[in-house]
Amino acid sequence: MTTAIRIAKAKIKDGQLHVELEGMENDVERKMSLKSLDGFHPDLQAAFDALCPSVREILEWPSNLYPDSLRVTGVSWSFSEGTGVEGAVLVCQAALEGCTSPFCFNTPHLPFEQYTEDGNAPLMPDGAQDALGELRREVQRYIDGKRAQLNLFDRIETIGRENGIPESVIRATQRDYAA
Repeated sequence: MTTAIRIAKAKIKDGQLHVELEGMENDVERKMSLKSLDGFHPDLQAAFDALCPSVREILEWPSNLYPDSLRVTGVSWSFSEGTGVEGAVLVCQAALEGCTSPFCFNTPHLPFEQYTEDGNAPLMPDGAQDALGELRREVQRYIDGKRAQLNLFDRIETIGRENGIPESVIRATQRDYAA
């Protein structure tokens, strides 16, 4: 029995994207790590930035606290096999006036829905769930080839045409990389 690989963590560190993938294959837990070497598309950074209002909501912080320096630098998603409930923790930084190191912190882990029918634990806000979904899609787009300069598949096409490579070879190469 094979289970799909899922994005478990995504973080930006030193200008590079780090991604951890998890899944099960024939009763063997698989974990893989990816690290960008050639940068990432600005849409990915925008997806991380879009989580800042959710951090403020989760922590009940006013908008004037760290107004220009709050950054979401990572997300750890969780998935409960027993209940099928997903949740997440957001990893954040804020610049402190007069300090050379940022204030680093995590939000509490919040599930997207209750673990039981009669549960009443705090949940991840709806807006945060939407923003987390968009971040996950952007990370997947990165994995699929969307990079800082051009999409990997667009680069294959551009380079192929510039070098007189037949269209059929370009398409076959794109299919091979997509597989």
